[in-house]
Amino acid sequence: MYCLVREQAFLHEVTHQVTDLHGDGRDVVHGPWLPRECQAALTPWHRAGWIDLIADADPPLLLSDATWRAGATRKDSYLVLAAVDASALLREPSRWSAHAADGHVMLCLSDEGDRHDYPEWLALADQGGSAV
Repeated sequence: MYCLVREQAFLHEVTHQVTDLHGDGRDVVHGPWLPRECQAALTPWHRAGWIDLIADADPPLLLSDATWRAGATRKDSYLVLAAVDASALLREPSRWSAHAADGHVMLCLSDEGDRHDYPEWLALADQGGSAV
């Protein structure tokens, strides 16, 4: 989950299997994860202000109907979801579909999150019961 935050992954990607290609047969497979495992890491990180949820400010028409758009704040070419809307979205992984605007919301490292090192991220995720 930490890498996905740094990569600004879409919510529809967070439960998927990821393979690190090291070559020489040393590939490492991570996941797939259950949505509740993802929530267990993402929710405390969001609550602590270490991540934001963002979306393209000018999405394709197909993705422009999300209810959270009205409360979002524009920052450059992105919309930063209001905390209440982001929390609601993290609580409902059934909304993290590639076929809906909600699934095209991206994880984003906040300035506060950037102040913390990896062991702190793991410790906070462990408090949420994450195995990720």
